[in-house]
Amino acid sequence: MNLDKSEERFKCTSCGKERILNRDFYTSFSTFHKATERLHICKSCMQDHIKNNDFISFLDLLRRIDKPYIQKLYDSACKQNNMLGEYMKLVNTKDYRLLSWNDSDFEGHKDMASVIHTKSDDSSYLNDEKIYSRSWLGYYLPSEIDYLEEYLKGLDRDFRIVTLSHRDYAKKIAKASLHMDKCFQEMQDGVSGADKRYKEAKGIFDTLSKSAKFSESQRGITDVGMGSISQIVEMVESETFVYEHKNDLDKDNYDKLIDDFQHIYKSL
Repeated sequence: MNLDKSEERFKCTSCGKERILNRDFYTSFSTFHKATERLHICKSCMQDHIKNNDFISFLDLLRRIDKPYIQKLYDSACKQNNMLGEYMKLVNTKDYRLLSWNDSDFEGHKDMASVIHTKSDDSSYLNDEKIYSRSWLGYYLPSEIDYLEEYLKGLDRDFRIVTLSHRDYAKKIAKASLHMDKCFQEMQDGVSGADKRYKEAKGIFDTLSKSAKFSESQRGITDVGMGSISQIVEMVESETFVYEHKNDLDKDNYDKLIDDFQHIYKSL
């Protein structure tokens, strides 16, 4: 006896339980889910992954299911009781359904219309062809875009990027790292002239890193600005701010206080 399609059951690839396909799984427009037109992880498991609507675990979930993070959709979904359900409904609308994690808009000002236009079909993401990335301003393989995104996240995690100019440098450094790795691989493969190209690529990478001060020894209290006492305290605790005490025996206490305050002022 054939079951009605509305009662068709499917085993969740996370919990392993059989659930009703059309009710317990979110819709997917990915060609990887063409047979079922549903994500293979049930709604319950997805919700369990982001208990208390934790933002970091929500981003991790989107990355795992290859759905984009769109700032304005997230802001809208947060106004509803079921944030995840609302977000999945919005991200599956016509304008966003073909986008992937690599199309995420974390800052809320990406030109999504241009991104959407490049995704007229999903097939270009399933082969080894270069595609244009507006975020990275160039043509890259999907695997290369993944590398750039992960590298940028690593820099953001290690150096707490907060200014637009610093983020721009971070993206250039990520691209320089990718290029350097390619040159290094060519050098290992014995490609003629690869050693010279690698040396030049390494020079560019080192120069960019030094210019943007992407090293702990170069990071100073004035690199990204100080907006509050808590930030000053944080820099003190991380030992970036080093108090200099000069033992000038020929100065009275008032002179010493003035010198101390001048040192603090220069550090701000």
